[in-house]
Amino acid sequence: MQNFAKVLNCFFIVVFLIGCQPEPDPLESQVIQDFGCDAPSESLYILPYTVGESYQLIQGNCGSFDHTGHFRYGFDFEMPIGTVVIAAMTGFVNTVVEGFTDDEHNFGQENRIFIEHEDGTFGRYLHFTNNGVTVEPGELVLRGQPIGFSGNSGYSSTPHLHFDVVRCITSCNDVETVPVGFINADEQVPTKHIDYEALPY
Repeated sequence: MQNFAKVLNCFFIVVFLIGCQPEPDPLESQVIQDFGCDAPSESLYILPYTVGESYQLIQGNCGSFDHTGHFRYGFDFEMPIGTVVIAAMTGFVNTVVEGFTDDEHNFGQENRIFIEHEDGTFGRYLHFTNNGVTVEPGELVLRGQPIGFSGNSGYSSTPHLHFDVVRCITSCNDVETVPVGFINADEQVPTKHIDYEALPY
């Protein structure tokens, strides 16, 4: 498990860029159609924040900045530093990084949690505040359980939470995001620049 976590971490640092929303791309609707960015019709995931709270999706699936290719199924929710982040799905904590500050914005300085799900996928939560993680590697966390506090660490210019789900392709040096929907959101298909309220589930 530790070796796998190191591999997944190295892959994350080398390949995966996280950023904030650029100016809207007039071709983005075509990109969504080309990549098939609809969320699945059935999903057991919940929004990664407390029921009753609402945050704007500033970059969604097939975003024109860095939610492209293998990483097209990602979500950036704008939220104040210190917002409680919850587990979108039950699983075991695989990776924890929490030593960077909200003023450190180099690529690879994202405080993060990776949670391994029963189906072998991993939920990835990024940009936590410094020492803002409340779970430990190897810990079982339940869907809806608080796991930490959001921040602005790493490759980010506005406080937000990045969430995605990845699976290994040929090996876990090579991962891709998978489409997920949220059972406690009004819209299963995420649209950017819309506030998503976390409804009871």
